[in-house]
Amino acid sequence: MKRKFFLLLVCVMTGYFLVAHDINYADSVSLYHQYSGNGETTKSARLAFNIGEFYAQRDSLAYAKKFFNYAFIDAGKSGQQILEARSIYKQGVTEKKMAESGRYSMEEEQEFFKSAIKNLKNAHSLFLKAKMGGSYEDVLTLINGGEAQFIIGDYKEAAKALNLALNEAQKSRYDDLSYKSSDLLVQCYAGLNDGENMRKFQSINKSYQEFFISRDSLVQTVEKVEQLENTNQLQKAELELQESEIENMNLKLEAEITKQQINEAIIQQNALERKMMIGGIGIIFIFLIAAIVANQYKKKTNRKLALKNKQIIEQNEVIEKRQKELRMEKNRTDQLLLNILPAPIAEELKANKKVTPRYYKKVTVMFTDFKGFTTIAAQMSPGEVVRELDNCFVAFDQIIENYEQSVKRKCVEKIKTIGDGYMCAGGVPLENDTNPLDIVKVALAFVEYMEKRKKEKIARKEPFFEIRIGINTGPVVAGVVGQKKFAYDIWGDAVNIASRIESSGEAGKVNISGETHQYIRDKFFFTYRGRIQAKNKGEIDMYFVDGRVKYVGQVSGSEAKA
Repeated sequence: MKRKFFLLLVCVMTGYFLVAHDINYADSVSLYHQYSGNGETTKSARLAFNIGEFYAQRDSLAYAKKFFNYAFIDAGKSGQQILEARSIYKQGVTEKKMAESGRYSMEEEQEFFKSAIKNLKNAHSLFLKAKMGGSYEDVLTLINGGEAQFIIGDYKEAAKALNLALNEAQKSRYDDLSYKSSDLLVQCYAGLNDGENMRKFQSINKSYQEFFISRDSLVQTVEKVEQLENTNQLQKAELELQESEIENMNLKLEAEITKQQINEAIIQQNALERKMMIGGIGIIFIFLIAAIVANQYKKKTNRKLALKNKQIIEQNEVIEKRQKELRMEKNRTDQLLLNILPAPIAEELKANKKVTPRYYKKVTVMFTDFKGFTTIAAQMSPGEVVRELDNCFVAFDQIIENYEQSVKRKCVEKIKTIGDGYMCAGGVPLENDTNPLDIVKVALAFVEYMEKRKKEKIARKEPFFEIRIGINTGPVVAGVVGQKKFAYDIWGDAVNIASRIESSGEAGKVNISGETHQYIRDKFFFTYRGRIQAKNKGEIDMYFVDGRVKYVGQVSGSEAKA
């Protein structure tokens, strides 16, 4: 019985809520007609759009279509270009749903579909005419325009709008809109059978997916660190509470001792008065006994107080030791972050509890490896191979540090080592315009170091490594990935091309792409290699950096031909 009554009450309350909601929107409809009748088209357009959204969510498609049309007309009168475009877009989407709903006759469904195509094309035209800014809603509007063309099958026009939307979203760092627009671009180029662009935007889309996963992982890691710090603070508070309780116990003990002493003094006084009637000798004897007892009791009390004081001192030492351990643990945590992440990224993680992925327009990437590494390593013991790689990579790190000290700025970031490969980049995480020149100068220093080491190895008749270097400049996306062992990394086509440039180079030479060459062509002499076939990248312009500094007015013969 109770269960039936409860279900009835739920149904009544739900019905009341829905009716009340309809009544509220009935008031909104009346208010819309009032605005429209008074010529307040700015207010009436926005209200009509909201009412259309409400009916669309409740699957009242006919009413939704009607109010989206009202919003389109009023927005056009009031000059609200973006709202006008979004209203006709929503009307087209609603008409498409009506054509696919199965609720209407075949003739009506055909009319709805024709009208939907017409309105979606009109929406795209209005989106392109609208004056777009850099706001979140502006970028979302661009995506809606591209999606409208995608729905009607005009993939080429859709791709134009969505490319513009992706650029604006990345420029303003709207990661969710970048993800949505790149996903739609993948589908557009799939419809156009453009495999190269489809793979390009699949790579971008996948990068954003990885960023969202890594961001959540980092937040969980920071929360665990904070939980550990909170636990340590709680332990400290418990120790302080124990110390306070011990002090209270000491005060109570002193009060009890004083009370006992007063009671004993009264007893002794009464005893003395009684003994005085017996005789002086009895009084003296009792006084002596009382004095002995009091002295023993005092000694016993002093021993208890000394023991309590010792316990307090020991607990204070434990607290100080734990505080010192907590400070050391925090310092180790901070140092660990600086060992695995660049300083600005580590500071962002500690301040915001997360690291936001970033798009960089101009970054120079360098890859190195050792020619014939496997063959040479086979002539050495495992320990010798590891020591030789460690010596080389430590030297590379020191070269980068020395260069940054010479130019008095942080400009080259080591990304990672993979086997015998070493990867670094300029322009991340701190953006600058000098990164092509910075990376090439560091690369020339690498070559100089390896040539010197080669001569020393030949003199001692020992196996030696010869370095190959590839450099490319272009846009990348940078962020932090991983869950248990997270690391700072960069992605993008510019990174892949730099890897291909390295594998197409020669030992003891710095091989750069045409993109890098255009930024430093007036700084050095070069040997133009022509357009070289690179795996999965087609033909790429490549240059060897000769290492000689070029001064104003000097032009090398090989460059003149290029």
